[in-house]
Amino acid sequence: MHSFMWALSLAVLAPLASPLAAQPSRAPVAPQQPGTPPQRTEQDAAFVAWRLNQQSTDTNTWIVRGSPRYLAVIRLPLTNRGTVHTDLLRAGLEACRARLGLETTVVDSLVAHRPFAALDSVMREYQMVEITVIPRGARPLDCDVPREGIAATTAVTAEGIFASSETLSSAANSADAVAVLAGDDTHAPSYVVRAPTVRLAADGYVGRESVNSVRLYVPLDAFVAADGGNTSVRLRISSSARSEPEFLEIPAADVTRLIRAMLPWRLARLAKTPEPALPVERALTPRLKRAEMVQANLETGLAFTSAGDDAMGRWFVHRALLAEPCLTLSSTAPNGARVVVSRMRPKENCESVGTGAVLRGSWYPGRAQRLVRPDVRSAGIVTAAIVAMTAGASIAMHLQADKLYADYESEQTNPQAKFFLARDAHVRANLVGTTMYALWVGSIAQAIWEDRRRAARIANVRDYDLTTPRAMRLTPAPQGLGLSIHFF
Repeated sequence: MHSFMWALSLAVLAPLASPLAAQPSRAPVAPQQPGTPPQRTEQDAAFVAWRLNQQSTDTNTWIVRGSPRYLAVIRLPLTNRGTVHTDLLRAGLEACRARLGLETTVVDSLVAHRPFAALDSVMREYQMVEITVIPRGARPLDCDVPREGIAATTAVTAEGIFASSETLSSAANSADAVAVLAGDDTHAPSYVVRAPTVRLAADGYVGRESVNSVRLYVPLDAFVAADGGNTSVRLRISSSARSEPEFLEIPAADVTRLIRAMLPWRLARLAKTPEPALPVERALTPRLKRAEMVQANLETGLAFTSAGDDAMGRWFVHRALLAEPCLTLSSTAPNGARVVVSRMRPKENCESVGTGAVLRGSWYPGRAQRLVRPDVRSAGIVTAAIVAMTAGASIAMHLQADKLYADYESEQTNPQAKFFLARDAHVRANLVGTTMYALWVGSIAQAIWEDRRRAARIANVRDYDLTTPRAMRLTPAPQGLGLSIHFF
């Protein structure tokens, strides 16, 4: 039986063109052949040359996310160098040999005839994000943990190969079409290829399934939100056997990882522009002070925008405005820069109220906070509640003290004791009442301090001055984005 299954596996895998012994829910579709690739640009050629000069391949940027029906593997073009994919794929398959009884020749065929092999030689020339969506198999079979770690296991998944004791795949799980949704924008892939998934099972079984995997390539720019913010991205996955699509979310943290990983290339590309329009005077590292980081992000973003890299421009400008949403550029700044900053500024109260207005408007507890923070619906509620509770306690304590004083006035046996008891009760009630007024006045003082502090911050970033353009250099950074960028 084992020899028969091994021979069947070889016969099927060599061309990957015919159905296997397992009865499919529908006839498997042959691998879709790559069509005409996107037009290759000069930047793509420059990227390939730049990538070849990198010292290492970072597989830590590979991302795996799942939904009830699917798994998605996201990889950057930074790792599409040499045989890194095939070496890790082989290592991942070798880890399945003992558990599943795979022969060496079967592993060789899986590597040589992997469904997306035709894409490697084509798409390694492009600076695009690779996304592979495969159906999630039921009753998965565990393989050994490869020495190369999770990257080898991920390489197997990324080729649409999985190990499962499931004998019949559901057509509803086939991945037939995928689109990328970033906020309100839908991005069709620049390049997409479908291929049947390959299932491994016990006794050396290797079969081509009747359900598809999809590999698509999308520009990194599609992952940058319109406002430049770190927002999640969704994959809309459709099957021809299912009326409704399924959505798989890529969290905002993963999107940020992708952008950060590609920044060294985008910065290197920026450095090759004739002359960046705006300066950055300090390195982009976590050691910067707040004002320095705002300046670095703003001017880097505007430099990207002026060089035609709108996505990275939005990303950096958003980071600057997230820290200082009231920032405005001076009239001497380029008009294009002022438009970018104005368009991307978040909704924020950028006007101070003034001490006089706060004092005049604080006629009930909590209103000072509402004047200073009108955009916050809950502003002043906690202050008003605390002051109201304190006032209520003071009134109750005064009523109790008045009752004790009345007892003292009617006492005939020991009036002195009753007097001291009533007096102490009144003292405590007065202390609570004083606390109420202190809280009220303190909340007003805090609101005035907050308003003045905001006014000072707004003044510091109003009519923000951009200095004269200077040359740029990139140097290694010990922390942060991996590079330090200087305009000087």
